[in-house]
Amino acid sequence: MTTLRVPGASIFYTTQGAGPPLLIIPGGDGDADTCSALVGRLSDRFTIIAYDRRGMSRSTWDASPGTVNVATHADDVRRLLAAAAHEPAYVFGTSLGALIGLELCTTHPHLVRKLLAHEPPLPQVLAPPERAAVIADQERIEDVFASDGLDAAMRALVAATGIDVSDREAGVTLPRPDAQRRRNLAYMLTVDTPAARNFRLDLSRLAAPVVVGGGATSGDGFPVRCARALAQLLGHELVEFPGGHTGYVTHPTAFATALMRVLLTPI
Repeated sequence: MTTLRVPGASIFYTTQGAGPPLLIIPGGDGDADTCSALVGRLSDRFTIIAYDRRGMSRSTWDASPGTVNVATHADDVRRLLAAAAHEPAYVFGTSLGALIGLELCTTHPHLVRKLLAHEPPLPQVLAPPERAAVIADQERIEDVFASDGLDAAMRALVAATGIDVSDREAGVTLPRPDAQRRRNLAYMLTVDTPAARNFRLDLSRLAAPVVVGGGATSGDGFPVRCARALAQLLGHELVEFPGGHTGYVTHPTAFATALMRVLLTPI
């Protein structure tokens, strides 16, 4: 467990395992512990780098967060890889983490061996009417948080993303929403959700190998619709992963098998 100084913040991260580096970038309220079950199933093949995004859990800012956008997060990841990896890394990013990974592939593609972008919420790749509807949904979730609080906002977010935590592998238990997680969720809805909504990917600069994935049970959630459209723009089929938007948590064994296959198969 190590802390890395970056401009305006301190980033907490962990490394474990053996093999080529694999950086995990969770979305939502995720931190270095969120994917622990997934990490445990991959650490015999990869050196796993997991971290808390700035503002999450053990990663702190020096003062108020100010403007934090996807580019800020991608620069944090660049510095993290420089400190913790000594060769180009495989990257698994999901939701906001997928946006961060995609941005890294446009700004520092030499750091990325391959990115698996799982359900990136990227409305710009949708047709205009659908794009407008998705952005309106994102804004509505932020408005619900401001007017009705965290629990109401999370109900709206779960509905919009197609999350179903009752669909999970046998033996998987989900963490209870303790005070730390509620702080992370509030930070996400205040800072990171607007950052994701305002993000625009420069597709012309996407220079590292990218595979786009989506949950088998994500239904009509807007992130999986964005994922399908992005995969089509990149000229390949969407790769189906077990579970839904949070399949890496609800189906860690099957998800790890699928992730390893995607990362180690040449494009």
